[in-house]
Amino acid sequence: MKSSYLTVRNVPADLIAALEAEKLRRGTSLNQTVIDVLRTSLGIEYGRSNGLRRLAGTWSEEEHQQMMATLKSFDVMDDEPGNEPVLPRYRLIQPLQAGRPANR
Repeated sequence: MKSSYLTVRNVPADLIAALEAEKLRRGTSLNQTVIDVLRTSLGIEYGRSNGLRRLAGTWSEEEHQQMMATLKSFDVMDDEPGNEPVLPRYRLIQPLQAGRPANR
């Protein structure tokens, strides 16, 4: 594909400010920022990916319900009455004292 030049006139000041801020955020030139924003807004973005696109929308309804049920346990505070952690019960063993065996 051959590259072309494009001149845009009468760009509003707020749009220029937003593009400048986006340019700084991305760490790219203004030209590259405008190209990237145009690609994204027109749905022809390519090359840039966070690697998660392939995962989007891949859960079945059953998997979603399982995940939500699993995450529900995080909504409960441990210090609420009736939510004490279930831990194995161990007998405390008294430390050895000089000449005496520990209680068992």
